[in-house]
Amino acid sequence: MRLTSPDYDWLLCSSECSNTHYNQLINEYYANLVYALNNATARTILVILCSALKPFWNDYLDELEEKSIFWQNIWVSSGKMLSGYVHHIRNSSKLRYKLAIRKAILEFETQYDDELLAYFVRKEPSDFWKTWNKKYKKNYSEQVYINGLNNASVVANAFADSFCKIYNSVDCAPTTHTVTYHQVINWDRYDLAHTHRF
Repeated sequence: MRLTSPDYDWLLCSSECSNTHYNQLINEYYANLVYALNNATARTILVILCSALKPFWNDYLDELEEKSIFWQNIWVSSGKMLSGYVHHIRNSSKLRYKLAIRKAILEFETQYDDELLAYFVRKEPSDFWKTWNKKYKKNYSEQVYINGLNNASVVANAFADSFCKIYNSVDCAPTTHTVTYHQVINWDRYDLAHTHRF
């Protein structure tokens, strides 16, 4: 992403700036930045449908799923015979897979039921509600760790390094960019955060 002008004076342009050329450069730069971020997101972040995220899923179910798919493919390639050894293995692996899913769902849904009942019967409301919240309340504000680190600048640098390794066609040296990494990190030096409304 390069700017059309090597002039950095537009970075000092305030929100009351009357220079239309600078305003156009800022808007173009913003549009290019949004495009680059969306493009990077689409190319690097795996998108998983919400329906695919199952809290009860485990490695054993993955193994059974692979076996079921394998025997289904063998059965199809052998002519979809309705009897015989391949048909029997296909059906048994499919049944074993479906039963394991049902069992995993049941275990997940009932893992706190006995404990809840015990606290309720013994009239221990604080322990009851702790267990209830553990079962039904979702905590979405958990810390994000990358390589064991959760410091914002360290994580950002780790992401930048990883991005540069993945997209080796993009030159990641700060000297080749019109606006360098150091300038982006220190936007407050230019007071852009307070003066520009994109």
